[in-house]
Amino acid sequence: MIRVLIAFCLLTGLVSCKRGMHQQVRLKNASSETVYFVISPDSILSNPNDISRIRPITTKSDYSKISKDQDSIWKETLYRNRIEKGKSGILLSSESAEIFVDAISVKRIVNDRYNGKVNVFVIKESDLSEYSDRSIIEMKLYQYVTTLTEKSITADTTTLQYF
Repeated sequence: MIRVLIAFCLLTGLVSCKRGMHQQVRLKNASSETVYFVISPDSILSNPNDISRIRPITTKSDYSKISKDQDSIWKETLYRNRIEKGKSGILLSSESAEIFVDAISVKRIVNDRYNGKVNVFVIKESDLSEYSDRSIIEMKLYQYVTTLTEKSITADTTTLQYF
């Protein structure tokens, strides 16, 4: 009887816990060129490490760590910040917390990790392949797209456009 009561309490607890809706902020690339995106709490990019983080893996030693039978997974990892022309990519997505799916909303991520605002920038793939991280910052080869705040995220899926 005690086991049944404990099982009932656990089941009731799991069922009554509120699961959040899956949320995403997406960027649609409506330009004529493939771009890479950077999200930052800063209104201008001044740290070359911001650019370094979006570059795909390019050294042979890094490639060797990736299993070729996981082709789609390694391409997704390799080009996580890349958005081809006419396609869209995920800037931010709600996250799970322990067993609760989508418990951390995009709004909470914006508030907690980005001090209430996320600035979105893009860099053309041609510039990324031609210039160093420092040169991209110094020459301001990145383009500002928009600033996201908690108030600007009004739906489970928010889509921004880059032209």
